[in-house]
Amino acid sequence: CRSPSCESCFSRDFCMKCKDKFYLYKGQCFRQCPAGTAAQPGTRECQETCEPGPWSEWSACTHESRTCGCKWGVETRVREVPEAARDERTACP
Repeated sequence: CRSPSCESCFSRDFCMKCKDKFYLYKGQCFRQCPAGTAAQPGTRECQETCEPGPWSEWSACTHESRTCGCKWGVETRVREVPEAARDERTACP
């Protein structure tokens, strides 16, 4: 790695994990997350404020509040909006 703030690199110029007190964003380490991004809880990574997180697993199939195996049931999954967007009450597209 060329960056002294990087702990683990994918390539010479692309960091995969930053050292303590640094945040990872698009392969680079920053002391603070760049504008328009926010640190994700439990990680040292920055995520764009309105970019939703990954999809959850599918829920169990249900029909009229009962677990089902028929073709008329419903399955759901969700994506979390970053905490910074919720805190700022930012309208995300």
